[in-house]
Amino acid sequence: MLIRVFKKVRKKFGKDVYLSIAGNGPLYRPLKKLVKELGLDKYVKLMGNIEREKIPQFLFSLDIYIQSSMSEGSPLTIKEAMGAGLPIISTNVGGIPEMINDGETGMLVPYGDEDKFVKAIMKMLLMKKSKRKNIGANAREYARKNLSISILAKKQYDIYKKEINKFSVQ
Repeated sequence: MLIRVFKKVRKKFGKDVYLSIAGNGPLYRPLKKLVKELGLDKYVKLMGNIEREKIPQFLFSLDIYIQSSMSEGSPLTIKEAMGAGLPIISTNVGGIPEMINDGETGMLVPYGDEDKFVKAIMKMLLMKKSKRKNIGANAREYARKNLSISILAKKQYDIYKKEINKFSVQ
């Protein structure tokens, strides 16, 4: 879906815009074929797997992070992008809406709605760079306050403690 959306964005935007897709899953070959069929070889780069230590470098090379999942739990990729201070555009599936405050730390769109996806990307591309950077800064601050390992461990600990206390003899 994202590659089809990107073709529409390129047509509307009128300036050079590029898409980098990380990962090397089962869709790699079909995506490569689709990129070629749509004539996007020059604008879409399928990065393959990115080594863990190179992920920060990859994220810092981006202006916007886009997640087009049809289902998710709480994706690490979005947490990493938020930590890198990137504004996020994502489908509103699974646990993603719990991480992204629409309009503050990113934008949420319904899965499968290509037109709304195009509109969200266009809005992000056309906004002032300072506003886009502010959204990314909000995302980073949210990640710092809510998604650090120590905070997540404490939340997990509190959940278990509460459940264990229900069964404790008093």
